[in-house]
This record gives sequence, C-alpha cells and structure tokens, in this order.
Amino acid sequence: NENLPDSNSYFTSLYFQQLLGHHLRKEPTVTNFALPGGMAADAYVVASKLLQHGKHPKVIIYEIAARDMIDNLLPLGAGCLGGALNTSNFIAVDELSWGAKWLRDLNRLGEHPSLESLGNFYVSSIWNYYKTKSIVRDWLVVFGCQLFNREPSLYAAVHASSHAELLCGNPTFDDDIKHYVSRYNPPNFKQFALQKEELRKLAELCKQANIKLVLVNMPISTYNKALINTELYQSYMKELIDLSESGGCRLIQLDICDFHKQDYKDSAHLNARGGKKFQEKLVEQLAQTGTLKPIN
Repeated sequence: NENLPDSNSYFTSLYFQQLLGHHLRKEPTVTNFALPGGMAADAYVVASKLLQHGKHPKVIIYEIAARDMIDNLLPLGAGCLGGALNTSNFIAVDELSWGAKWLRDLNRLGEHPSLESLGNFYVSSIWNYYKTKSIVRDWLVVFGCQLFNREPSLYAAVHASSHAELLCGNPTFDDDIKHYVSRYNPPNFKQFALQKEELRKLAELCKQANIKLVLVNMPISTYNKALINTELYQSYMKELIDLSESGGCRLIQLDICDFHKQDYKDSAHLNARGGKKFQEKLVEQLAQTGTLKPIN
C-alpha cells in the first residue's frame, strides 16, 4: 500500500543496494517485498503480480527458511496474502479487524471451496483467534477441531513440555522458542508438500521470464533449528538443492556461515549487527558465484 506513510522507507534496502553497486560499478535499484510470516506461496504471488503489472526484475533474491514451508499457523498451501487459495484476490490491506481479515481470507477460498479447504481454513483461523483473544477458552478450539474431524494438535503442542530442555536461559530466546514450538510441531508434511509446489511454480515463473532466482537459506539460530523435525528439515534442504541442481535457481547457504548468538534479536531473526553481516556475506557470495556481473 503506497499510501502508508512509511512505505517508501520500508520498500528500500539502501545498504544492500550500495554493496551491490560496489561490485557492479553501477548501483542497481533494490526493492524489498518482505512480508511478516510470508510463505513460499506469497513469494510466488508477489513475483507473478510484479510481472502482470509490467515490472521485470533482473534478479529475485528470496531469503527462505524452513518455516516458510512448514508453518502450522497458516492455512494449508497458502500464505499471508492468500497464496495458492486465490491469487486473483491479491490486495493491499491496511488495519483490518480480526473479523474482517477472517471474512477476507474466507472469500479467497473461492465460491465453491472443498470441505478439506474449509476445514484447513477453519482450524487455522480458530487457532489464530485463540492465540490473539485470551477470553476464548479451550473448548472452542477442541470443539472446532472435532467438528472437522481434526485433532487439536496445535493447541496440544503449545502446552507440551517436550521441548523444555531446548530453552537456553536467555529470556528473549526462550519466549520466542515457546512460540515456535507450535509453528513447527507436530511436523506438517502436508503443508510442506503444498508449499514445495508453490516454490517450484516460482522457479518456473522466473525461468520463463528470464529472471535469475536466488534462494538464500536463512541463518536461524541452533535453538530454533532444534525445534524442527529432522526428516522435515532434510526434505526442505533436499528441495532447495534439487531446485538449484535442476537449474531452476541458485542456492546460497548462509545458514552455515559464522553467525553468533549476539547477531540475533530472537531465535529466528537477526538484529542490526547480524543483518549487516548477512548482507555483506550475501553480496560476497553473489559475486563469487557469478550472479553479479559488472554493468557497463
């Protein structure tokens, strides 16, 4: 929404742009389309809408993490923009009430949604409502899940104590880790399969449009990574590697670089110091892999 007062500053990435300019001998234009809680489905929506509206980037850099493909708190196969549910309803939304957002997202299911889609949507929505509205009690979640023949696994995951040993003694990290337990568990292989298809659609879209797609594996902390099912994380990494080997994209694995606890603001996101280091390492890797070529 370009009418928001801070939109111009949010959509720029000046330090990254300057770093690229140093290597390219001419500063390119960089636009940041990062979305809070974004999924692979959202990346595809953004890229497809850019092309539909006559914008043709030379390179798309997608900083991706396992969460982008396994998050339990979003409807299956969709993202925060609606994603695979209905890309034709891609709209910019300002501050909506929870009820208005619910109706908006329900709209995106289409005129004749399947019972499976409705079930996925309802379970996701009722869980979000429970998380944000403390007056809603346990029975609401349990009843809603049973109505669609689903186990209230997300609710159970939050109250489970099996991950208590992963807490690291840092209050910021510990609170954050408790939040991610429910986003990663129980392991959502179905969500992964659907988001994998969205990621492949993104790679194919970029290939057809002659856009370089660079996937950057996000450097999450070891505490956060430890919450993810090992088999699911291995499947995630295999998908990134397969896409890069098939020529669909270039993969840069910054998750194995030298990031420390003091580089993070929580268990999953870098702070300013970490972000500066991340951008410098990313440009270094882009140059080494031949993605950056000087502009004459």
